[in-house]
Amino acid sequence: MKKSFVYVTLGIISLALLLSVDAFAQRGMGKRMGQMQCRIADKLDLSTDQQIQIDKLKDKHQKSMIDYQAEMKKLSLDVKNLWKAEKPDKKQIEAATDKLGALKSIMQKEKLAHWFDVYNLLDDKQKESFKEMRQNFGKGMRQRMHRMRGDFPGRMGRPCLPLSID
Repeated sequence: MKKSFVYVTLGIISLALLLSVDAFAQRGMGKRMGQMQCRIADKLDLSTDQQIQIDKLKDKHQKSMIDYQAEMKKLSLDVKNLWKAEKPDKKQIEAATDKLGALKSIMQKEKLAHWFDVYNLLDDKQKESFKEMRQNFGKGMRQRMHRMRGDFPGRMGRPCLPLSID
């Protein structure tokens, strides 16, 4: 059950990344992601109307994700500052952490809703191709993640540093 949830989540995230090209433009991936989006549109043989509707959904989704990401950064800063306090308050830190978790959950649900909004614009043939692409993309991502773990024991390439309590 947990394994299938992880695969579904990875698939949804992968799809959101494919459809949310502009979010990666700032990181230098925009051109490559834009090409991938064009290939997906070509493979699905999207109509002009479908492309326009998907672009509108993508823009709306990206705007809400930007807002959520900004809120996440603010909450993360709040947690960091709570930890820096002379006497950290466990209840305050837990409450702020709960807010972060709730926001992450909302973002996941928004991504899921976005995926289904796009999926529901497709005809039956396009839906099959779309699901195949998502599954194949997820397999490639899992393989890359597995290789990264093999190359870098520990936490995804970061060395495991011993904690010292003085």
